[in-house]
Amino acid sequence: KDAICFLETLGDTVRKNVVFRPYARAASDIDTCKIINDRFPAMPMLENDFHGAIMKCRLVVFYSFGTAMNHTMAANVPTVVYMAPDLMRPRKEAEPYFEPLRQCGILHDSPEDAARHINRIHDDIEGWWNGPDVQKARKIWVHQFARTDRFWWWQWMKALAKLKDVG
Repeated sequence: KDAICFLETLGDTVRKNVVFRPYARAASDIDTCKIINDRFPAMPMLENDFHGAIMKCRLVVFYSFGTAMNHTMAANVPTVVYMAPDLMRPRKEAEPYFEPLRQCGILHDSPEDAARHINRIHDDIEGWWNGPDVQKARKIWVHQFARTDRFWWWQWMKALAKLKDVG
């Protein structure tokens, strides 16, 4: 329902550039591919090499927070996320990291709001994404939740040493 709402709210020109990636973990999951195809028959579906494809996207849209979002944020791929607050609420300690994402337009509470934002920035996604507020929010997020480090093993050793002292 949210995916259809999101796609219907996108402008026609924007929607023509969408490639939909159906989400399926198990045979019992909803066949989103069929549902989207019934409503938008011309929309191409991405069914192979998800990670390779998202790294080449002009803009990636997720309907929830997760590992793939951390990948795109760490790789500096323009990203928009919509997630109803009543479906997934961040822990109180994490809320300060979500607020900058909301303020700069990365995070939205509804599919319609995300689609309206994308309609506004579609002609200059790079300009929006490279803006100082967006990049600052992205870097804060990445530092907290999606770190990449050439010497990752050293960071792990320091973290493990701290855990050893905790008891």
